[in-house]
Amino acid sequence: MTADLEKLVKPLVWRDVDTYGGTVWDAVAAGVVYRIIHKSDGKYWLTDPCCGTVVPTIKAAKAAAQADYASRIAAALDPDAVAKMVQEAKAEALQGPWTDEPDDLTDAVMASHPFKERGDYKTYCRALELVSNRHSKGALVSLVNYLLRQSQEAVKAEREACAAWCEMNTMDTVIGVTGRKYAGMYTNGENNGGTHSGMGYAAAIRARGEA
Repeated sequence: MTADLEKLVKPLVWRDVDTYGGTVWDAVAAGVVYRIIHKSDGKYWLTDPCCGTVVPTIKAAKAAAQADYASRIAAALDPDAVAKMVQEAKAEALQGPWTDEPDDLTDAVMASHPFKERGDYKTYCRALELVSNRHSKGALVSLVNYLLRQSQEAVKAEREACAAWCEMNTMDTVIGVTGRKYAGMYTNGENNGGTHSGMGYAAAIRARGEA
């Protein structure tokens, strides 16, 4: 995380402070003065706070100073606070200046926001990742279609498991456990004292899934 934070630090601004030019450069940032001196042997010397580092090129000298400066800034930041701020900024950017059209899922969607009682922050971060990886409306539609299909398949599997259980039990057991009746759940219109199987009930469950 520290390395990621260092990438956010803006570059140092260098200026030639030698009267004759080309031998001394300074960069001042956050109260720290970075100085590079071109030595007579052709190498470059970084004075404090870089502990007198000597490197072969001006480019390497500036890179070393930038690395020291960035590490100091990153060390003063709370990585968790920065990560949270980035996620919130992404969420705000996703809202955009446009107006959304409400539909039958609007209330349920808002109730699932992490700031709400039913929300989950980890799930919300995963949603942000999935959406951020897609930049076209077509890709977003495909994502939602996939998630809807996954949900439908899960409901279908649960319904089939319920129907299979009904087939293995008597009707009175099924009604006693579920507390529900469906029209046409008896295959011959009789319960036969609770000995009739739950096959009719199972058929009604499957029929509801096909409606």
